Amino acid sequence: MRRFFPLLLAFLFSAVSLLWAEDTSLIVKQIEITGNKNISEDLVRSLIETKEGEEISLDKLSKDIKELYNSTGAFSNILVDVQPVEGGLKVEYKVIENPKIKSIKVEGNKAVREKDIRNKINISPGEFLHEKTVWDNKQRILQLYRDKGFYNAKVETRWEKNQDGTVDLIFLITEGEKVRIEKVKFSGNKGLSDRAIRKVMQTRAGKFLRDSALEDDVKRIEQLYRDKGFIFATVKKVERKFSPDNRKVTVEITIDEGKRFRIGRYDLDVVSKGKRIFSDDEIRSHLNLDVGDLFSQSKFQKDIANLQQAYIDEGYITAEVTPDIRFREDKGLVDITLKINEGGQVLIDKVEITGLEKTKEEVIRRELDRLDIKPGKPFNVKNIRKARQRIISLGPFIRGVDFIPGGSGKGNRKDLIVQIIESPQMGSFGIGGGYSSQDGLFGFAVIGHNNLLGRAYRLYFKGEVGIRNRKIARFTFNTPWILNTPTSLNISLYSTQRQRYLYYYYYNRRDKTYTDKRYGGTITLGRSLTRNLSVALRLKDEMVSTEVPDELKDVYQGMEKRETRSMTFYLTRDTRDYLSSMFDPSGGSYNDLSVEFSGGLLGGGEKINKFQRYTYEGSWFVNPFWKFVLAAHLKVGYLRAGSLKTLEDKQRQLGLIYERYFLGGPDTIRGYDDFTIVPPGNEYISSAWGGNKMYYLNLEWRFPIIETIRGLVFFDMGQTWNENTGTLKALMEDFKPRRSVGVGVRFEMFGMLARLEYGYALDRDLGHGKLAPRGKFHFTIGPGF
Repeated sequence: MRRFFPLLLAFLFSAVSLLWAEDTSLIVKQIEITGNKNISEDLVRSLIETKEGEEISLDKLSKDIKELYNSTGAFSNILVDVQPVEGGLKVEYKVIENPKIKSIKVEGNKAVREKDIRNKINISPGEFLHEKTVWDNKQRILQLYRDKGFYNAKVETRWEKNQDGTVDLIFLITEGEKVRIEKVKFSGNKGLSDRAIRKVMQTRAGKFLRDSALEDDVKRIEQLYRDKGFIFATVKKVERKFSPDNRKVTVEITIDEGKRFRIGRYDLDVVSKGKRIFSDDEIRSHLNLDVGDLFSQSKFQKDIANLQQAYIDEGYITAEVTPDIRFREDKGLVDITLKINEGGQVLIDKVEITGLEKTKEEVIRRELDRLDIKPGKPFNVKNIRKARQRIISLGPFIRGVDFIPGGSGKGNRKDLIVQIIESPQMGSFGIGGGYSSQDGLFGFAVIGHNNLLGRAYRLYFKGEVGIRNRKIARFTFNTPWILNTPTSLNISLYSTQRQRYLYYYYYNRRDKTYTDKRYGGTITLGRSLTRNLSVALRLKDEMVSTEVPDELKDVYQGMEKRETRSMTFYLTRDTRDYLSSMFDPSGGSYNDLSVEFSGGLLGGGEKINKFQRYTYEGSWFVNPFWKFVLAAHLKVGYLRAGSLKTLEDKQRQLGLIYERYFLGGPDTIRGYDDFTIVPPGNEYISSAWGGNKMYYLNLEWRFPIIETIRGLVFFDMGQTWNENTGTLKALMEDFKPRRSVGVGVRFEMFGMLARLEYGYALDRDLGHGKLAPRGKFHFTIGPGF
């Protein structure tokens, strides 16, 4: 259409000249729009500059045609006819509309999903068929294929007319073969080696060429140089040289390194309203770079962010850190002055809590007050961050916490709005079932409340019944505060009966079982010492009885009933942060040291188990991007109960079979049956006794599936040892962990965490004639790490 513009303008110029020669007024008296069917006349008039009552302009007429063509996409041709009328001119815009698109079809694609192609197409049925828009979408599809390595792809378009005047738009794709990279060459790089540059690139020899990866690599190369002192380095040119058959390509990258810079001077210019918050030495402790170091852009930006955060953490949220950077190119030096305006400390004016419907306000406010988040106190971001953690840890009835600074305070004061998102369901009742190779089919029922009376009291009763002697009843109550003090209380009462397999050194048959019966309770009191450090004391009393096969009664004689009365001390450091609930940590760590003492001052007698148990448990969480979380969990335990020199010693150790370590199952090493990972036995100590030392490690990559369900991929490993390996050297020589990999999903059920996971054992030979299953499902309701 554009090739008609010169002819049209020439025609208009001749017409206007003729009218002028005839002394006819050049005022536009009338404008008509003809040929439009779907586009309204009002829209056309709003887009043109030519107006009635104004003098006609060739420049405006030309702009009108371009505007109508480009803005609407609705016209295939636009003509302007100027005719004299009484007292002036009539301008008629004759338009020919493009047909509308009825459907869009994609044909010929095999390697790329149609869904991905349609996500790139930005036209829809009902729009006008416009050549430029169609061409743009062809390029978008081609770029998609190039990003996936199909450099030989071709895209053609055609449209088929329908009886109603609409058209079906068809994209015909010929994918061709991918182009493999034969070589990646560099030129201009003197300060950095080819190898150093290749390390940061995705584009490498042997891989397929992808435009998106190559574009990202250009940015990575430039950033690498800027982090190595070449602050003005650029990638000048990227060339792709294809082989004659277009199946291979050599990528040539030309680099302009520029000058390399080191830090010449690093000065501080601090402005404070009173006593300085940080001394020069304290400020420099937050900086990684110093005089003489190569100037690294990434490290420098991180230093500025760290220093800014240090001021914010102290309540100086208006502090400003402005770098003044001066380059001395002749000497390759950069002089830096950090201009720091500390501002004034911002104090909290009012604290407003919103979003509470069922929870008492004092439940939230007491957690804030503990951390000095109250009127008149500094706006301390560390405390706010910790308060968010503690509020979410109150229970699954909290689904979100946001702290929003308000602007209504006076002077250096700001209001603080604490916005709470509560779960719509506080109480729970449910029934369900599951299967495990250890217990067979089982069913369960759960009754509980996450926020009883709105005071963060958590109350649960859980019952389970299975076909293989599985009977479990458990009652739990906990509260974060008692007697108006920040002392937590947890009470647990339970009665369990489970069938366990005997993996005995002399009996390797799996059908040998005994019934393990336990009942008892625990009381735990906890108290915070500092922002992240807390202590706790647990008292436990547990009775254990067993029913063993007749052929083993002599071995277990006198040990069918035992009791553990113990006291456990905990020292815990918790810096976890959460995405949306207490079951979903996204950062920080949890570290716990505990010592358990049983017997002694707590009671004696032949049936009382006497031992000391030392345990370390740690969990770490990293949020690399978006809502993905990398999680690691390590638990190490040591049970000390004396030697095995005499028959009496052996009998005492045998009684501790109920306290010793048996790994395997959903809570330790997934993919293995419960209690099957035990150390090898001999004539002095049986494998059936388990171990007195153990560790296990869980690594997980967690990702969201939908809002309430998260998936995970995991790797587990662990091992148990007994008294036969008593030294560190012996432990290392016998380091033969059992490993597994698997996948799973997690979701909240009845206010608790439900876990469905599938593990695959990598080390199936368990010794004592036992093989682990090739793969195993685990389903459990209860805490994960």
